[in-house]
Amino acid sequence: DCSVVLLERMQEVGRKLNASGNGRGNISHTGELATHYHSMDSSGDWIRRHTAAWPGSRLRDWFGAHGLATRADRSGRVYPLSGQARSVTRLLVGLAEELGVRIETDCEVTGLERLPGRHPLWQTETANGRYFSPAVVLSSGGSAQPNLGSNGSGWELLKRLGLKITPVLPALVQLKCSRWPKRLSGVRLQATLSAGGHTVEGELLLTDYGLSGIVTLEL
Repeated sequence: DCSVVLLERMQEVGRKLNASGNGRGNISHTGELATHYHSMDSSGDWIRRHTAAWPGSRLRDWFGAHGLATRADRSGRVYPLSGQARSVTRLLVGLAEELGVRIETDCEVTGLERLPGRHPLWQTETANGRYFSPAVVLSSGGSAQPNLGSNGSGWELLKRLGLKITPVLPALVQLKCSRWPKRLSGVRLQATLSAGGHTVEGELLLTDYGLSGIVTLEL
């Protein structure tokens, strides 16, 4: 019974989702998800409670009930059976529109303020105008991929609200090589990588600049 507006800074929604899993759409995992989240405060309990309520099996059942079949690879990562992340995006956008969600693209949020009053509202400032609502979900991502929408602007909105932001550090990065045969770009293979006393096995993606893929990101 809610009236929902989705404010999207980019020209289309779901660009990060479309890029997940090297374009194949890594939407879940068959393993225990909560153990991969670490927190020094009560938010860790929040994550454990909600991942227990929505395990990977329930999420796969939900997608299946809406016409999206999924599969899991040998490492437990779950992808749409089509192998295309856009299959997931199209489904989610279609369901949102069926439920009456209004999607505004090219709409950057420039300010967020809690207005005082007996029934306080949030005032959301955008380049297209102001929006007023009793609740706001801020889902802006981090700073890792500006070309996909995560340019760090969400941190600034949170800071202005007085929330503490822990230091932001890069993680899950590719390895660039100074000398590398570009003709290998696009090749995938199962590999073992070692560095700094750590060894990881998994899928390796060769690119025009060096190494990427799940095994590289985990290392």
